[in-house]
Amino acid sequence: MGVGAPVGVILLAAGIISLVKDLTISKSIDPIYEVNDKESVEVGDLKSFGKAEWKLYFGIEVEDAPPLPDNIEEILNQNCPIFGDGEKVHETHILVLIPASVTIESLGELVQNPQNGGHSSKYASLNLPDELKQKAGEKSYWVLMTKDVLPDTREIGLTSNYLFQNTKEKTYEERKNKVVKHTGYKVYKSREAAICLFVHHVTTGEYLYGRNPLSYACCEEQVEGMYPIDVGDFGPEGLQLRYRTRNLASYVRYGMGALRRFF
Repeated sequence: MGVGAPVGVILLAAGIISLVKDLTISKSIDPIYEVNDKESVEVGDLKSFGKAEWKLYFGIEVEDAPPLPDNIEEILNQNCPIFGDGEKVHETHILVLIPASVTIESLGELVQNPQNGGHSSKYASLNLPDELKQKAGEKSYWVLMTKDVLPDTREIGLTSNYLFQNTKEKTYEERKNKVVKHTGYKVYKSREAAICLFVHHVTTGEYLYGRNPLSYACCEEQVEGMYPIDVGDFGPEGLQLRYRTRNLASYVRYGMGALRRFF
């Protein structure tokens, strides 16, 4: 027994080592064990703004950046469920990494002096409670955000004859219902909207939610439980991000955008 015990231990150890090797090999060839480390994607004119871009333009290290979904190319190449007209998702959306550390307030400082040839910008108006301006995120994540407000949420549109149409007022909840009826989509928060619009401008010089036509979108938050925050009128003078102390239903040219979140 005294002689056989060490032999048994050796054989047991050899068996464990063999099992570990088999599992290691299995992980290397079985897709279920593959590690997704996708940090960027480019489809058509869409190029994601991710970890590398935050470092390039703002010197920010996003250490907790999650990878993009495995099927992100498939998502971007799908027909757009919102705008239709044969357009693909990559033509109607932007894809941006939202760092946990960036606040609405700190973002305003960053975009005034981007590095490495980025286009500068600023807030034309920033009228929000300090709590919202200084609020950071709990963790970093990706968003896929629409380049414009949803067509059926815009308050007033202009025809080719410059006559007002669609003048029926829509409340906040009516607009929100138009967004969430699309599977996976949510109304964006003010921090998400500001980050997406600014970083898209930094890389392209383009003003989304701008002035042709004049566009404002209301965000998810409501100040004092009744005054939605609006974002838009983006142009050379900057981006408007504010709330107004009257009911949204009386506004014109307002709509809602939408996004999907990937954690």
